[in-house]
Amino acid sequence: AVDGTAPQAALFHETRDGHDYVLAMINPPAELSENAPRRPREAVFVIDNSGSMAGQSIAQARQALLLALERLEPGDTFNVIRFDDTMEMVFPASVPASTENVARAVRFVAALTADGGTEMLPALQAALIDADASDLSRVRQVVFLTDGAIGNEAQLFTAIDRGLGRSRLFTVGIGSAPNSYFMTRAARLGRGTFTHIGDVNEVAEEMAELFQALERPVMTDIEALFPRSAQAEYWPNPLPDLYFGEPIVIAARVEDMSGVIRLDGVLAGRGWSAELDLSEAGEGAGVSTLWARARIAAIEERRFTGASPQTIDQDVLATALEFSLVSRLTSLVAVDRTPVRPANMHVETRAVPTMLPDGWDFDAVFGENVQPFEREAALDQNRFAQLRASDGPVEVQNGPDGLPLPQGGTLAQLKIGLGLILMLTGLALGFGFRARSRRIDGEQA
Repeated sequence: AVDGTAPQAALFHETRDGHDYVLAMINPPAELSENAPRRPREAVFVIDNSGSMAGQSIAQARQALLLALERLEPGDTFNVIRFDDTMEMVFPASVPASTENVARAVRFVAALTADGGTEMLPALQAALIDADASDLSRVRQVVFLTDGAIGNEAQLFTAIDRGLGRSRLFTVGIGSAPNSYFMTRAARLGRGTFTHIGDVNEVAEEMAELFQALERPVMTDIEALFPRSAQAEYWPNPLPDLYFGEPIVIAARVEDMSGVIRLDGVLAGRGWSAELDLSEAGEGAGVSTLWARARIAAIEERRFTGASPQTIDQDVLATALEFSLVSRLTSLVAVDRTPVRPANMHVETRAVPTMLPDGWDFDAVFGENVQPFEREAALDQNRFAQLRASDGPVEVQNGPDGLPLPQGGTLAQLKIGLGLILMLTGLALGFGFRARSRRIDGEQA
């Protein structure tokens, strides 16, 4: 369509080292049409109320979830799951979004507080259980609100890969320091999107945009069909659904630039298709790099489908080196050969206190009786005492709370002393100069 109410597709091409790379882009309409149909949904909301969410983060998450519950309509079904080191479901399974059911969920969410550890896997597995996988009338969406403060990402990725089915996973990062690595990759594996909310003042706007898109997916069940002669390797595969504000980018390496790429999908309950002639692709810089990055991401995700780590490492390394990309196995290293200290100077490794991310609550994360910074400082006092007695130039000082303060490489006390001497010398010379001037003026008079 040319009236802006249907998706538009475009194709770009780049040649690099004798290989052809193409990038197909499916863009959603610029604006949400008032006549766009609203598909019934099964919405499963998962909220993290562990200790790391204490303070502003849990307030953001509660507000976001309450907004989501308000937007449910009678044709929808839903459920709410909360987790810390335990898990609790408001209903045993998804229920109709009746006034009574929504009110019960609202009371549950409003009473949530943040405390305890973080055990995300049981909640994720429960959210992906699809009691009626044959129900194609509803779009099944799992919305995960968390800061992602976990350490078992690989286990969670495996659970998503194995249990996704027809569900779509949308991650919402809460707070000033969310685990973007986990949530971005989880959303990609879940064929959904990642939204970050870093400010409590942004919750209403960000969540309204997200839920507006989730309520009216532009196009689902999208497939890309390349000519057989192209022998195409394309990513992402499979393709995600198309939502407002989220274009789909397909990067491919092809062996033959003849024929057409056919894009198929379901738009407003009807079939949609577009054909892109490979020979008419516009020139685009960086297409090969985008393909290589997408390929590395896809290779890394093969570990969750049982591929051997050795094979994954070999493929990632080969792709990263061929395209000069930073990856898990490659990096760009800057070497500074300028000496910054004498070679024989004594050096010491010390633990330095660090600040928590903005909005985190220390007691909720570590417990009221646990003071790891103070304990670490106490354990280090012997080492600090040895430093004071040594010939090293740095003297470790404690702050007002008894914590060791970080020290730089400058001899601060010496510099201050020299500064005071120079200042006094300057003052003395200044007074002497003025006194001499007065004597000369007096003699001339």
